[in-house]
Amino acid sequence: MARRILLLDVPETPKHFAMSIHDPCAAWSRSFQKHFQKLGKAGDRKSISILIRDALPVRGVKMLQIRYELHHWYKEWTQAHGPVPVWLQKDFAFLLIESCWYEDKLAAVLFMQEVLICKQQISSIDLPRFESMFHGDHIRVYKVCDHFAEKVLGHLVAQSERQGRQFEKMMDMLFSWTRVDNLWQSRAALHVLINYAKNTRLHERLMESVKLVVARPEEEAKSIAGAVLRSISDVDHALVIEFLNWPPNIENMSVIALQKATSRLTNEQKQHFRNLRRYVIASRK
Repeated sequence: MARRILLLDVPETPKHFAMSIHDPCAAWSRSFQKHFQKLGKAGDRKSISILIRDALPVRGVKMLQIRYELHHWYKEWTQAHGPVPVWLQKDFAFLLIESCWYEDKLAAVLFMQEVLICKQQISSIDLPRFESMFHGDHIRVYKVCDHFAEKVLGHLVAQSERQGRQFEKMMDMLFSWTRVDNLWQSRAALHVLINYAKNTRLHERLMESVKLVVARPEEEAKSIAGAVLRSISDVDHALVIEFLNWPPNIENMSVIALQKATSRLTNEQKQHFRNLRRYVIASRK
């Protein structure tokens, strides 16, 4: 926490606020950890650990409770200490995402979504910090990744489209993210791009991204690629069928990814691609 507290010396921080921030920061950091630990339940701890495959330590606090406690804390904090500088609120969110605890990471995304975004305090200027979250390996479970993609990253892209500002730049960024080595950054980008899968002008770029991502060994990559194909098939069955009929592509599909990709097709077509996948895989042995 000390690393963040040093930021209190930033010149633009109002003088009357400098002293009022330090204690809430330090006290909140301690009370947040302690309070959430008390809320955890052994049964929920076990079920959440199974859900995220033991990728992170968990306290056993469910999403609704995280949301309630987060807003309760924020309300008490602002009532006691007045308006909080935007930079400090952002630092809190990014500090939480860096925590090893699963619930802290969810709380960070909720804070970005329901506090910062609601007040229009997150914008495209924060994209480099988002990238650093992935580079620092602070997002490494699908629940946190997908929630961030849907509620934070997706909102920024949709906002840029509505405002007619930097939308093309944002889309270029997403497509570039699908090509990076980091699994979760690539998955987050494709998760957002699902929203634009019905835009036929993007289909060529989408299919190139899907081809790259589905070739990765991780199930989390393959499943999100299958989800994109499912959305594309809503408007262009033929494009998805052509993609799946190419042996290297069907070989790279996992069972779950293929189920998603063919969910809009006929039963006969589904069976055809299941058989084709088995045949191609068997022929490679």
